[in-house]
Amino acid sequence: RFLAIFVKTRGINTASRIMYKMLMAAEVCIMLTILIFVTLVIRITWRCSLFHPNFRRLITFLLANAYLYIFSRIPLIIHQERVFRLDLRDGANALEIILISASILRLYHALTIIFLYCATVVERICATIYMHNYELKKRLHISIVLRLLVVGISLFLALELTYVSKMKTLTKKVM
Repeated sequence: RFLAIFVKTRGINTASRIMYKMLMAAEVCIMLTILIFVTLVIRITWRCSLFHPNFRRLITFLLANAYLYIFSRIPLIIHQERVFRLDLRDGANALEIILISASILRLYHALTIIFLYCATVVERICATIYMHNYELKKRLHISIVLRLLVVGISLFLALELTYVSKMKTLTKKVM
């Protein structure tokens, strides 16, 4: 359900095949640009004293998820280009485990981005509640708890959507 799909380029015309290859090349170039940009922005954000440490930690965590996206996308691109195929009938080999893990990480990344925006709102609500001394005290436990919640919920939902939904579908087909 959430595994990468691949395009059979033999069945489509030459112009569409060229367009598909150009889009894949553009995606790789954009990922390299994002890698450089995110690295620079994380460095600037981490050194900026304008923001509260809790807010800096959440923003840095949000930006660092771009690395997760890029490194989980690479095996999926390789699979879409049919460098290796997914065949789980005989059990999973190392490449198939990497592909499945990359699919889970990609879903985890998407969920993390969603929940990090919610965590940022909660952090700003905490800043409003403790407005009288929030800038004076670090209160690092707020960002730590929020990041742990985001990681826990995102990982749980990624595994749930990947495995449990698939298992329910498989058991219905068998019965």
